[in-house]
Amino acid sequence: YELSERYTNLTNVLFLTFYYATIFPAGYFFAALTMAVHYQTDKYCLLRIWSPAPKIGTKLSKFCRVFVMISLVVLALVSSYYVAGFPFDNACEGNQVPSQYIGDFDAVDGDGNKVSVSIDAKENTFHYCDMDMQRYRPPVFPAWASNQPEGKEWMDQDQANISWLFGWTSIATVVLVG
Repeated sequence: YELSERYTNLTNVLFLTFYYATIFPAGYFFAALTMAVHYQTDKYCLLRIWSPAPKIGTKLSKFCRVFVMISLVVLALVSSYYVAGFPFDNACEGNQVPSQYIGDFDAVDGDGNKVSVSIDAKENTFHYCDMDMQRYRPPVFPAWASNQPEGKEWMDQDQANISWLFGWTSIATVVLVG
């Protein structure tokens, strides 16, 4: 019976759940199921299989509480950047299609087959824009719409509003926990 191993399993599940919560919200349900299974198996083993645990101090539980608080800060920060970086395709909508590209054309696909392509003036163009605000140099915090590079904005008003909310939440979490 190793209490440190039990705490390690708990914090591992909790941290991974928090880290990926924004892009995989169902992870909370998987984490709850995982923790319930851990609880039941540990309870069974503690009462039926393992010998009595040695007396230990409170240092491990205090460290676990600190780790959970740090995990909450990571949850707030990572969620803020994930919401701001959505849809993660690095493609920003551009202007109108240049006139030399409007019309019917023949192209070759990846298998060497000839295909017909028709482009009209109503089509959208896209250009590269870096949506990963975590990697910006100098670093930007919080991940708000106002921190997008000029001319390479990708957020619509709804995304800007939700990233503003997540940004303030991350600031509040850092201040309260820190």
